[in-house]
Amino acid sequence: MTQPRYEDWMLLDLSPGAELSEVNQALHYRRALYQPGALATYNLLEEDERIRMLDRIDEAYRRITGNEPPPNRGPQPVPSAREDQTEAPTGPPPDPRTEPGALLSHHRRAKGLSLEQLAAETKIRAVLLQQLETE
Repeated sequence: MTQPRYEDWMLLDLSPGAELSEVNQALHYRRALYQPGALATYNLLEEDERIRMLDRIDEAYRRITGNEPPPNRGPQPVPSAREDQTEAPTGPPPDPRTEPGALLSHHRRAKGLSLEQLAAETKIRAVLLQQLETE
């Protein structure tokens, strides 16, 4: 097993020796930053640079944990207007600290807006709004 390098920890924005749960969370967050169409890298990186960065993130995870990273779910498909639930949610809104995407979805649905309506209003593509809501 290859020992983790300081750069591996920095790439995942972690302190050396972080708990496994923190490493897994950092992997998920870093991968999301470099997914196709992600707001953080949209039009900033060429496709090959984006893919190289995802490979570096996975390699850092391997060195830190000694395991293969979990399969990447990739971008989730955007539901069509018919599939998109716009009905008002029941119950209290989710906690923004633990479920920020669910909170966005909750408020969008509380206003009775579909992803396509919100995309037209905000000028943010529906696929990006969906990625934010699904974290």
